[in-house]
Amino acid sequence: MNDLPATERLAYELRKLRTNASSPSLAMIEGWGQRQTPAVNLSKSKLSPWFSGKSVPANGRPFTTLIDLLEARALQKSGTPKRGAAEWEKMRKAADQERRCADSGGSAPSSGDVRSTPDGAEASQRASSPLGTYLMAARREAEQHPYLGIRRGAPPPLTAIYMHQHLRAHIAPRIGQMPGPREETPAGPRVTADEALTHGDPLCTVVGAPGSGKSSLLRHHLHTMIGRLDDGAEATEVPVLLPAAELADGPRLADALARYTNRELTPYGLSQDLERGFFAGRPRPGAVWLVLLDGLDEVVDTEGRLKILDTVATALTDAHELYRFVVTSRPLPDSELNRLGRHVPRYDLQPFTPQDLSVFAGSWFAAQELTDPARVTQLFLSALKRVGIADLARTPLMATMVCQLFADRPDEPLPASRGAIYRRFADLLQARQYQYTPEKQAARALETYGRAARKQARKIIADLPRLVRCLAHQRSSGNTDSALRILAWHPNVQRPEAVPRSEWEEFLTSCLRGSGVLTPHAGDFVFLHQTFLEYFAACHATREESLAETRTWLRYEMTELPPDRGLGLGGRPPAGGRTVWSAPPFESSYLGFVIDLAYEDPEVVQILMRWATDALDGCESIAQQVRLGTGIPTRVTDAAAVTLAALTRDDTLEHHNRVRAVSALVELGGQRAENLLNELSLDSALDDYIRFFRAALGLAKINEQRAADLLDALEQDDTLDNDYRNWAYDHRCWLTNHTPEQFID
Repeated sequence: MNDLPATERLAYELRKLRTNASSPSLAMIEGWGQRQTPAVNLSKSKLSPWFSGKSVPANGRPFTTLIDLLEARALQKSGTPKRGAAEWEKMRKAADQERRCADSGGSAPSSGDVRSTPDGAEASQRASSPLGTYLMAARREAEQHPYLGIRRGAPPPLTAIYMHQHLRAHIAPRIGQMPGPREETPAGPRVTADEALTHGDPLCTVVGAPGSGKSSLLRHHLHTMIGRLDDGAEATEVPVLLPAAELADGPRLADALARYTNRELTPYGLSQDLERGFFAGRPRPGAVWLVLLDGLDEVVDTEGRLKILDTVATALTDAHELYRFVVTSRPLPDSELNRLGRHVPRYDLQPFTPQDLSVFAGSWFAAQELTDPARVTQLFLSALKRVGIADLARTPLMATMVCQLFADRPDEPLPASRGAIYRRFADLLQARQYQYTPEKQAARALETYGRAARKQARKIIADLPRLVRCLAHQRSSGNTDSALRILAWHPNVQRPEAVPRSEWEEFLTSCLRGSGVLTPHAGDFVFLHQTFLEYFAACHATREESLAETRTWLRYEMTELPPDRGLGLGGRPPAGGRTVWSAPPFESSYLGFVIDLAYEDPEVVQILMRWATDALDGCESIAQQVRLGTGIPTRVTDAAAVTLAALTRDDTLEHHNRVRAVSALVELGGQRAENLLNELSLDSALDDYIRFFRAALGLAKINEQRAADLLDALEQDDTLDNDYRNWAYDHRCWLTNHTPEQFID
């Protein structure tokens, strides 16, 4: 974490030390301080700002005693070696110097300056400055955790549990050209979010899987940047968050920014609306707006996404001196993202490392004030391994959910697939909300309108889970009406004649608010996360009356083959005169939920087996679902692995399709895929590019130790071109954390 500002780094290291020390509560630490001779003041009011980074400890007994106590306990509880007083004092002094420099930042600031000023002067200065007011409200809003919890009380703030993630530059493969020695190396240096998002280019994109932490990344980056501005850093960029969907109707960028900011930040202290001109000019002389455009993929139609990308491109052309952009999205076709230009930096958001997951879980359990959080964390990690979801839990959203599921029922096995995790979490969310639902009070208010009104209200409350599934189905099908309007049009939600429309709509609004899985947003209701919308839409698709239609879609076939689609062995359709499989017209995350929810249907398993044995497209979809955490039967994944290995060796296929096959084998993972990748790497009948850059380095993504041994063998393999043998040496060094000789000065 050396890339962090000194104040943030000290706070991060203190939180990490506390986690390694079994996450003692602040009350427990205060008690330790009182038992010292003489007593040391380690009160909650003193410690809380230290752990959050809001203040820097002074040099003295409270700080040194805290470190001594926590380091001794961390050594005992987790075997964490002590750093020693000198290193901690060095970090403390660096943070103190950074804070002092910020606090003594020259002459009094102008009304537009965002440097820190003392005490009451700061509040006065902020109140008189639109920019200062905006920054204060934006930072407060960014501190909130974006996901609700299943336990009572508010979830911990994002700043208290956020785990820093890394990004990795995306390198598109160039067919027919030899990659450079550092391309696609799994052991190459990762890029910190700070390095990637403040790189100075006018635009970059961050791509991540569902729930991988894209939104949290932007919120934390915004919070960090504003914190630096508050501490007196020079404002060359001022961040502003904007969901991509806000640009879907084609408004001017400055109008969309003002509209969204005014609507979202008013509850957080934005005392007066910002004018359109606020975002149509520089935030400060010499500074630009850093527009954090989140969730491009959540715009469901391709035309809408392309319109948004055109808006970004136009802003960079016509107002390049005003804006920089960071755009986040799930993976989209290159044809869409390349609309911004092939030169635009693209980063892949990396999952948690196992150590990251451990620290994250410890933070969650400590924030929930569980007894002995360190012990709970170890039990939790063991529970993940028992059901085989340790890798699945390395994405922030999934980690958040399974931490809470484990805390709620620590003696029960965790669900073993992505769909099962969502099912249990959604059930608990709805059950928790049902205990405190406002719609029950609203229903009682309707009793004055007679028996029919009372009966209809009770029926709707009882039917609310099914109505939520219908709403999700409508939204995923492209219905952009408000949730209230969609609900009101449902045939089972007819308004009794005696009830006034305004009171009926108030009752339906209370139902939406009390659903447990919807949250108010921009005068409407949206699902807590895009994946919850997909999950409930899949529930609708797999109910008994819809399952036959869903099976038909899963069998989706075509008789005319466009180039590179539906390829079987030999580049031909499978034998027997059958039509060839092609991907169902579903987004992969939604498709995964459909498969999970219909897992026990024997016809669905038969369909999956056909995907795995018929053609390249089917195998790629199987591999993608495994990567998402969908519960695919082992016999299906084994069959897909065998098919992909055969396609890789099939010299009648075009080279890029053989590359697709081995890439899918890497994504498939598992012991069978691991063994086949090892075999392919040693197969001298294959070309060197596939053997080395696809199979061998792909194996490193599954099993680093086995890949290191393989690279050692390839370095000695005289059937490989000398360049590839040299690269095998380089990559083995990087993989084992050594520096190749030619890179040593």
